[in-house]
Parts: sequence; structure tokens; C-alpha cells
Amino acid sequence: MKLDQCLELQLFYRDCEQAEFWISSREAFLSGDQVDRDNVETLIKKHEEFDRAIEGQVGVTWMSERSF
Repeated sequence: MKLDQCLELQLFYRDCEQAEFWISSREAFLSGDQVDRDNVETLIKKHEEFDRAIEGQVGVTWMSERSF
């Protein structure tokens, strides 16, 4: 029982590290552009890409939780 808990804790730590890395890499993406009339379409496309990335990350997290 205790060994299973240790394994779950280590997997949780691993998932946290991966999530922190993913978030920090996306943070740079979000803070990079200023909004003006010339780049609105580009920013919309980047936002859509970001939404898809979030959905993909949520799917990965959900799948890893279901592996137990």
C-alpha cells in the first residue's frame, strides 16, 4: 500500500514538472506581442493555436490519470 502511494506521489511530481515547463514555455508566447490594428489577425491565429495546445495538454493529463 505504501509503495503504491510513493509511486503515485512520484508520478504526480513528474506531471507537475512537465506542467510547469509547459506553462512557462507558453507564458513567453502570451507576453510576446502587443495588440494593434496591424496584427489582430495574427494574434487571433496565435490564440487559436494556444487553445488547441491547451486542449491537447488537458487530454494528455486526463489520459495519464486514467492509466492507473
